[in-house]
Amino acid sequence: MALDLLIGRGDERRALNELIQQRKSVLILGDEGVGKSALLEDALANSGIKNILYSKRSTTLKETLVNLLQSATNLAHLPKQNILALKKHCYQLLAARPEYVVLDHIVWVEPKYYAFLTFIKEQKFPFIIATRKTGKKNVGHLWMGLYDFAVLEVQNLDQASTGTLVDYYASCFDLKLGVDADFKKDVFKLSRGNPKIIKELCRLAQSQKYRSKGYVDLQLVDLDRRINLSINALEMD
Repeated sequence: MALDLLIGRGDERRALNELIQQRKSVLILGDEGVGKSALLEDALANSGIKNILYSKRSTTLKETLVNLLQSATNLAHLPKQNILALKKHCYQLLAARPEYVVLDHIVWVEPKYYAFLTFIKEQKFPFIIATRKTGKKNVGHLWMGLYDFAVLEVQNLDQASTGTLVDYYASCFDLKLGVDADFKKDVFKLSRGNPKIIKELCRLAQSQKYRSKGYVDLQLVDLDRRINLSINALEMD
């Protein structure tokens, strides 16, 4: 679990813990890198609930089926099976009445995937779904079935919490900062409080090539961060 991504998340942690204890279905919303998965893992680990079907990546129906089965069987790899066979195994698990069904990293849901999720929902299992955005253009058919979910929106950190997270990473990465307050202010401005970006800025700032007279050139750090993101995106295409 990425404990650093829980820094500054006291309100969200309490809210999610309360909803889970009430066995509510929950929709967790937030931009990439805000810490949705960390909040979810923390809440489930501290819930005392044992019987959970948990897909940590749920971008397709097959990926979701495989991950749900692995969460229940603790198998690193499942034998190669088609979707119908995977569904059959999942239905057997659902017959045991899990206390929660959890789907993280949901994106666009096509009709066959939605039909499977609708079947689960009709069995009256509490659901937790984590995604970046809702709406027909973002999650496909799924948006129609989320009307009765409690919504927990995870925003970027405010300036004070950003400063606390910068202190944590400064210790982790042994950053020797020139003017502490200025560095934190610049990190907040460039990251807009996004924890993933905060971490990457602090990680890159370790390099001596960004330092001059004891100061870190965060504009250059951020430029290199953006270039790295573009390169990684091209490599994935």
